[in-house]
Amino acid sequence: LHSVLPCILALPHAMWARALAAFGVAALVAADVPSCKVTVQALDHGGTRRVNPWAMGCHSDSGYAHQARALFAELLYGNAFEKVPDPPLETNRLNGWIGFGGARLDDGSEPLVAGGTPLLLPSARDAAENRGFAGEGLYLKAGKSYDGYLLVASEEPVVLDVSLQTLDGIPLATTSLKFSGGNWTKVDFSLTPSTGTTCEGIDFITAQALGVGCPLNNTYDPKADMSDRTAHICVRCGGQFVLTLKRGASARIAYASLQPGSWGRFAGLPVHVEAVEALRSLGVRVIRQGGSFELNPNFHWKSQRGPPWLRPTSVDGDWGQADVSGWGMFEMIDLSRAIGIPPIITTFFKIEPREYAELVEYCWGNASTKWGAVRIADGHLEPYEVRHFELGNEHPNPSFIAQVKSMEERAAEVGVGGQLSYILSNGWGYHWPDPAQTIDAAALGLGMRLIWDIHVNGGGATDLADYFFENASYDTWAAMNLETNYGDHTVQRMLGEAQDLNRHFNYANPRLLGRTGSFCMERSGYNEGGLNDQGLIFFLPNMTWFQPPGYVHVMVSRTWQPMVRNFTLEGECGSLAAPGGLSVQASEDGETTVLRLVNADVQARRLNISLGVGEVTTSLTWQSIASADLAGANTPSQPRKIAPSEELDITEDMAAELPGQSFSIFVSTSSRFRVAFV
Repeated sequence: LHSVLPCILALPHAMWARALAAFGVAALVAADVPSCKVTVQALDHGGTRRVNPWAMGCHSDSGYAHQARALFAELLYGNAFEKVPDPPLETNRLNGWIGFGGARLDDGSEPLVAGGTPLLLPSARDAAENRGFAGEGLYLKAGKSYDGYLLVASEEPVVLDVSLQTLDGIPLATTSLKFSGGNWTKVDFSLTPSTGTTCEGIDFITAQALGVGCPLNNTYDPKADMSDRTAHICVRCGGQFVLTLKRGASARIAYASLQPGSWGRFAGLPVHVEAVEALRSLGVRVIRQGGSFELNPNFHWKSQRGPPWLRPTSVDGDWGQADVSGWGMFEMIDLSRAIGIPPIITTFFKIEPREYAELVEYCWGNASTKWGAVRIADGHLEPYEVRHFELGNEHPNPSFIAQVKSMEERAAEVGVGGQLSYILSNGWGYHWPDPAQTIDAAALGLGMRLIWDIHVNGGGATDLADYFFENASYDTWAAMNLETNYGDHTVQRMLGEAQDLNRHFNYANPRLLGRTGSFCMERSGYNEGGLNDQGLIFFLPNMTWFQPPGYVHVMVSRTWQPMVRNFTLEGECGSLAAPGGLSVQASEDGETTVLRLVNADVQARRLNISLGVGEVTTSLTWQSIASADLAGANTPSQPRKIAPSEELDITEDMAAELPGQSFSIFVSTSSRFRVAFV
């Protein structure tokens, strides 16, 4: 049995436990600890209220260069040879690349990519190498294909070699590309390394000495307020990508891409398959791509469409400034639809209402519409089925009503009238929609398709929602909690995350439409000195793992049931009686009941569970995650240091206690009910 889930076989309690079981009561008993009794009511709130599955959402902020790479499968850094933070230390630095021979950036030529500068290889044997994100090196798997392409131009025929190598230049895979000459042309290739590479952890000082940007822009501060440092490391991986002009007088490269083959990408998309597997384990029901990156004009939706090599790019490590060419709003929409969950997309809002109408037409229009035809020409034959648009983030948007009106009119024209929702984010906490806007909003008659975005520092969005809904000015608006911003990934966050989820599960007002926890995924590596250090999932080039609050989502997802059950508490219940200390759900047929309990107290607690009059329990299982260290986290070397226990079958001759600082789930299966759900 897992060490954090103390269980004691206690034969003296067996007779007592059997007696309680005869009355449909499961008893967990331990000596010398406070005792709390949970009684599950026979009926839910009104008999039909469902748990809101959108409480199980997460939030991804593409304004961080590292966050985009949680999902984006691109391996190269500075694809358009644009300026990057912390360029390599070698002498011939070509932004994110290292040049050899006469290789240089062709500053005098017209760039194909806005923000980029073509690479010029003026003579045979000139070369450039790329070591991936922040110069840390590439993690490569032996025998697995890696697919890529170059955008090439030359006046005469040339031959280019592309290769995967170790950092000291040993070839792992090489292929030659023959180009007959001409203007910018996409040339595809595939490489399969004979040997893989590995990654090793290094400290910040070593990273700086090696030219590895960890974190980007040299923002590491050993005194910064971070919830935990043990989960954050810098790495050095052993591979690099090299392109060489093998034969010919001169060649220019405007864009270079390298991604895992189909084995490492999800559903043909430019997305890491491991990331999708992690999101599915997390139980994500809705995903929001949002953040203050929407102030960057490069996030104008028209700059996000089309092939990556025609999009503007600005690879910057600063919050809100990164714009990784090839990963934008439309890739997130495609990913969400492929997983089977709805996307919520935050947009650059400083545009005319007409341009928002064109966005609706681009997403939903057919070939007979101007912008639907553009989407099809861009290679996306089917509509982008996105129904939730956020018009800005944490800033007043005086054009919101005019933009919404324009979008709604165009939605009717393209056949999705009455199906789109519009989200306003004025700021944090009580920054509600402008009262003047609410008068104009009421005239639109959109009801709960107008949504206020609640941003908080941690939990408590349900309290803000109550205040909002009690204000008559907003009596037709809905709300969503689209940023939780705990700034934490430790056991402390684990307990807070579990409590906040329980509060959303228990919340009865259907106008609160969902919650997206910040962040879905976060890069290990100090995250800009600690800013928004709050990933549910952490990743490195060679691994992906859950932090304690992420495991809360995993446990809930595995035991999901759709119906709300009422409950009462008696006795010394401590934090179980606090808001979010407990929630209860059941299956639609009533045969399965799930209790989710947060014991935030240091002290363990004895628990008695009564499942209601007329119910007979045939099985009861228990799983828990706990730690005595509120600052505890999962590290790359110990990714399951704090993880859920093995699921335990509770028997009538067993006594146990709820651990201190724990989140526990009990699942009861019953064979007979006096009152069943309808």
